[in-house]
Parts: sequence; structure tokens; C-alpha cells
Amino acid sequence: MAVQLDFVGLITVRGLKLGVGLVTIFVFARIFGVSAMYDAWVWSLGLVNAISLMVFGPFVETFRATYAKFQHGEGQAAADKYIASVSVGVVVGALVIGLGLVALLSLSDDMFGLASTGGLTGDATRFVLLLLPGLVLSQLVAVLTAYMNCVGVVYRPEIAGTLGGAIGTAFIVLFPRLPAVELLLVSYYLGVLAPLAVSFDFLRTVVSRLRQLKWSELRFYVRAATLVALPLFVPYLLGQASGLLERQYAALAGVGGLSVLSYALFARSTLQAVFTSALASLALPQLSHAFQRDGEAAFRGVTDIWVRQCLLVGGAAVVFLYGFSDIAVTILFGKHGLSNSALALAPLLRWYAPALVSVILYLLGGVSLLAAGKGKSYAFAGSLGQVVSMAMVVGFFPRLGLVALPLALCVSHAIAAALMFRAAGRGALRDLGVLALPRLAVMALAAIGLREIDLLLALDAQALTVRIVFSGLVFALLAGIVWFVEHRMFAYGTAAAES
Repeated sequence: MAVQLDFVGLITVRGLKLGVGLVTIFVFARIFGVSAMYDAWVWSLGLVNAISLMVFGPFVETFRATYAKFQHGEGQAAADKYIASVSVGVVVGALVIGLGLVALLSLSDDMFGLASTGGLTGDATRFVLLLLPGLVLSQLVAVLTAYMNCVGVVYRPEIAGTLGGAIGTAFIVLFPRLPAVELLLVSYYLGVLAPLAVSFDFLRTVVSRLRQLKWSELRFYVRAATLVALPLFVPYLLGQASGLLERQYAALAGVGGLSVLSYALFARSTLQAVFTSALASLALPQLSHAFQRDGEAAFRGVTDIWVRQCLLVGGAAVVFLYGFSDIAVTILFGKHGLSNSALALAPLLRWYAPALVSVILYLLGGVSLLAAGKGKSYAFAGSLGQVVSMAMVVGFFPRLGLVALPLALCVSHAIAAALMFRAAGRGALRDLGVLALPRLAVMALAAIGLREIDLLLALDAQALTVRIVFSGLVFALLAGIVWFVEHRMFAYGTAAAES
């Protein structure tokens, strides 16, 4: 298959970030392990990120599509004013929310109800307060990154984010004897500040546009951005509430539950970030332009291309995550650092593998609806999916434990993705089924086969290095075969269409 060069380039950059993410997981597992302190950090960072996405996620997600609308409809000057207005609105909103949280935390040490979760209260409250400046900085980075994507600058923020993550991880490696609080916070802020540094020239442009903006124009563009983003507030609210519910249940599972969940989420989210970035930076602008200029047929064609690309690259990620789930536990914690909590990581990774497919299709369906101006359909499907997820967590956690979390994610996002493609246009869901079902079957066989090979090597008491090298070669062979078959199928389909 002829994968788009921009997608290949972005995947390559994200691949570097994936490598940094894997190293970071290893460093965190070896230094912080499974502990109450790391539980508190995971809970606090999750809370701050959840608040950020609840309030500002809809604005950032709709930013690119709305920018394209203003650019094509009213010209570049209007698009620039829109950029400046959204930027100042997001930053001021983050400051207000941060000050509000400080005021609430000063009134109660246990406003989040953590007293029954094994001693998280004090450490979690301290971490939340120290992370609040990051709430403002991260939103500024998100808006500037979206702005850069709109004007064709894709790789610079990705490279900066990768370097920031690498520098933060290197800091932990170089100073492992520092208190955990200092290590975690400095590493976090290094990762946030690096993308901000490389977007400084765009920040100056935003400030320049803001100085030229009249108060009436500021209100108009903020109102326009809010109206476009409004349908997404409900699914974002429910989505982050679902995430907080998952962390609360993991905390109730005992000391180490949140730590293990964080390592599994780290692996899944690092892989997921590849597709989130690609779809937001490349697919959404392409789909928006196709819908605005070329009509439904071209829009459907671009959507099909992105489905093929995402399943091709996503398939490799799923096979990797599932096939290496058992060996990952030994790599992360070492043979002598394994506990019952640590051993729970392997089944979590295996369940997050199929969940990753559901999330990718969910994201792709979402950008398709946004590009087609069907934000309400996106909001409905996303909201329903989050309700299903929360209901499954509450219903299955007492029986399945932590495994209920990825299971709920997989089922709920698959349902939401199906609804999104059904709403995207006549026959869109059928086209998705024709494209996805055979590829999912191949993906499942490859993932199960890779894990079985690794288990056979483990039973033969092969050295860890031998397992890694041999399983890695098998993975590369499987990926090559799948890519070759996909490429031939795409070439055959293109030739048939041309004839």
C-alpha cells in the first residue's frame, strides 16, 4: 500500500517518541516500581490532565477544522484573529481553574475522597498543587501546536516533545537519589517546556495578532469557537469522568494498583499518541479540505485511505503489545522485582491491545464527523460510549479486577466507532467492515502466534536476550508479510479502479 509520505514522516518522528516512551516506562518501573508514592503521582497527574481535557479538549480538537473554515470562508486575516482569540481564552480559563483548585484544596485536605484508598490523601494533594502551573503551560502548548499544524508545521512540535521526554527521563537516570517528588515534577515540566520553546516564534505571532484585536472581535471569535466545541463537552466530560472512575477503582484495589495501571496505560497511550497526532495533524485537515472543496465522493476516498493506513500501522502496534506482554513484565521489573501487583501488568497489556484498535477507529470516526460538520453526531456517539464504559467498569470490576478497565474501553469505543461511521454517510459503516474485518483477523492470528512463540521460549528456559531477539525477528517477519500483502491488495484495487 502507498502510505502517504507525511504519515510515514510523522510515524517516524512518533516512533522516536515511542522509543523514548518505552525507555521512560523502564526507568520509572526500576526507580519508582509499584509503590504508594507513585500511586499518588499517577492519581494527581490523572486528575490535572482530566480537568484540562474536560474544559479545553473540545476547543483544541475543533481548532483545526474551524481554522480551515475561517481561512476558506473569510480569509487569512479572520483565521489569524480566531487563533489569537482562542489562545487567550484557553490560557485565561486555565488560570481561573488553577486558582479555583488552589482555593478548594486550601479548604479541605480530602476534597477528592481519598482517605479510604490507602494513604493517598497528603501526597496526592501536594502533587495536585505542584502540577497546577502545568495546567496553563500544557494548554498553551496544545493551542500553539494546533496553530503550527494549521500552517503546515508538523514535525517541529513532535521532535520537541520527543526531546523533552528524553531530557526528562535522562534527569531521572542521572539523579536517582533525589526525592521522588523532585524527580517526577522536574521530569514532567521538562517535557512540557520543550515544545513551548520551539513554538516561541508562533507565540510572538499570536501576541502580535492579539494586540490588533478589538474587544468585540475577541468576543465574537471566542463565541464562535465555543459554539463549534459545545457538542463535544458532554463526551469529553464523560470520557474524563470515566478515566477518573477507573483510577479510583484501581486505587481501591490496594497499594500498587494505580502503579500497575499507569504502566499499562503508559504503553497504550504512547502507541495511541501516534494516531492521535497523525489524525489531528494530517487526516483532519485533509478531510476538511476534501469535504469543503471536492464533495462527498472525495471525502469518502480520503477516509478509506486513512482507514487502511491506520489499520496497517495499528496492526503492528497491536501485535507488538499483545505478543510481548509477558516478557515486558520481566524487562520492566527484573526477575527479582516481581510481585503479585507487578504480575498483573501482563493481562492488562494483552487486553489493551484490542482496545487500541477500538480507540484508533473511534478517533478516525471522530475526525471524519468533525470534518463533515457533524459535531453533534460525534458528541452523541462519544457520550454513549463513555456511559457504556463506566457501566462496564462498575459492573465487572468486582469480578474481573483491573482487567475490567481495558475490557470496558475496548467494547465502549468499538460501539462508539460503529455509530460514528454510520453517521458519517451512507455505506460508510459497511465500507469500514469490508476494510477492517479481514485485517483484524490477520492481526489477531499474528498477535496470538507471536505470544505463543515467546511462551515456548520461556518454557525452554531461554535467556531473556534470546527471547527478545528471536521474538523481535518473528515480529519483523510478520509485519513485513502483512505490509507486502496490503501493498499488493492496494495496487490491485487501484489498477482495477483505473481500468
